[in-house]
Amino acid sequence: MRPPMTRSPRSLILAVSVIALGAGAALAEAHMDPIEARQQAMKTVGASTKTLAQMANGTNPFDATAAETALSEMQAAVADFATYFPDGSESDESEAAPAIFSDRDGFEEQVAEFQADIDTALETPPSSQDELKVAFGNVAGNCKACHETYRVDK
Repeated sequence: MRPPMTRSPRSLILAVSVIALGAGAALAEAHMDPIEARQQAMKTVGASTKTLAQMANGTNPFDATAAETALSEMQAAVADFATYFPDGSESDESEAAPAIFSDRDGFEEQVAEFQADIDTALETPPSSQDELKVAFGNVAGNCKACHETYRVDK
């Protein structure tokens, strides 16, 4: 007799899709200029943020699968984010503030907090709009804090 499945087929498909997406993104970003890599990562984070915000504020109906997918895509996009800012990649064309390079430890700590909040949100993915509001509030708070110090508005 086979043991019962502990994960639903939906979870398995989601996990395989996210792994494939993350692997493909990581491979593509490995061949990119660091500025292009971080801009691509931030575009992914921005798209995921929009999806999550619209569900959290009720503009779009809550969808647990879409919320988990958006968080997973965000997680994959920022897995190596701090490495996209090597010394010498400062540029006036980038929104990366000089503080990233002068306060590397602070920046890396901020990125680690952001990653940890995403990881926490995915440990038990939100199953309701109220749960999403809490999880997304923590993640979005890190976005705001990081942008205040480490981003230059263009």
